[in-house]
Amino acid sequence: MSKSYFITYLLIFILNSCIAKPSNGYVLLTSGEKINVYISDGGVTDNSETFSGLQWEIKYIDSLDKTRYLDLAIVKELHFSLDTETYRMVCFKNVFKIAKNNTFGPPSYVMLYLVIEDELSLYSFFDSPVGSKTEYHGNVKTDYDFPIGMGERKVHVLKLKEKEPIKINYFKFKKPMLEYLRSCNEVSKKIENDTYGTRDILLIVDEYNEVCK
Repeated sequence: MSKSYFITYLLIFILNSCIAKPSNGYVLLTSGEKINVYISDGGVTDNSETFSGLQWEIKYIDSLDKTRYLDLAIVKELHFSLDTETYRMVCFKNVFKIAKNNTFGPPSYVMLYLVIEDELSLYSFFDSPVGSKTEYHGNVKTDYDFPIGMGERKVHVLKLKEKEPIKINYFKFKKPMLEYLRSCNEVSKKIENDTYGTRDILLIVDEYNEVCK
């Protein structure tokens, strides 16, 4: 390679290094590979908008300032920082039937924002309430899930280390919670006698991790 070509390539490398987007996080894939990414809030001051979008797909900016998309089926976790806050999102199979606006049927995977990580972990997401519809085509019955259009609301998911995750049902709260947390008598008693209710999720998680590990 001639000296002039070498200098040209060196200048291109330096220029790309100067204009490259700095990473503010990384994606951990199920394969163990880690990809450095830049996550932008799009100028939205409410970070909830960031989580709302990222729970359906990971759109990020790579080191060359190119927009990339990742299939959630190969994603394990997303870690990133905005302003002075650090966030972590974990990918789950969408057994919770979380529906995305303007689509029929819930997506197969969803990213949940990690609130508390412990023996009993707490996750949250922004959920469009799901409705159901049944159609008949001849003798064939088809059931659909679809967004009701009531607007998004924050919903919580609990995950015990040795159990499958459970989406908290605010309309049928007590029975599913008692079943899921039955190994912890102290917390179960407070749910049973209404000391703890739907507004006490953080207290429930904190007390479980304090007295029932």
